[in-house]
Amino acid sequence: MNISIRVDHTINAPREAVFAFITNPENMTTFTGYGPVPGIKKALVISRPPNREHAGTVLLIENLDGTRHKEKVVLSETPRKLVHHIYDLPKPFSSLVREMEEEWELEVSGEERTAIIRQFHLSPTTPFAFPVAFFIASLIMKKAAKADLENIAKKLKAEYT
Repeated sequence: MNISIRVDHTINAPREAVFAFITNPENMTTFTGYGPVPGIKKALVISRPPNREHAGTVLLIENLDGTRHKEKVVLSETPRKLVHHIYDLPKPFSSLVREMEEEWELEVSGEERTAIIRQFHLSPTTPFAFPVAFFIASLIMKKAAKADLENIAKKLKAEYT
């Protein structure tokens, strides 16, 4: 049984600019975390398939608390959809969640505005881990994702106002 959370946000920037921002590994540091969910210190490209824009790219994520995990871009439909498979999660989180999927959907929402639907799908390690993983996802990760979208909006607002 998977756990899913969804966060919606509208950003005052064109969809193409938002997509370019979220696909640039240098911009992943806008994710500052929340509570026990660490922010991102840096994202390093481990591998990128030739002749492909994003799909197949593997990133090593270094978190602010010193932990690491990996993310692989499994789907990239410029400029409307991006899906990351998140794996090799650090302890103690890996005791609760085996892997995650992060999905971004970007829709035009008026002139120079983009509506973002961001979803996380978590795979708990066992049925016993489900209640704690659900709590972390539904409260803590949701707040972290919302704060990240607000940080992205602030960064892009500076460019488009």
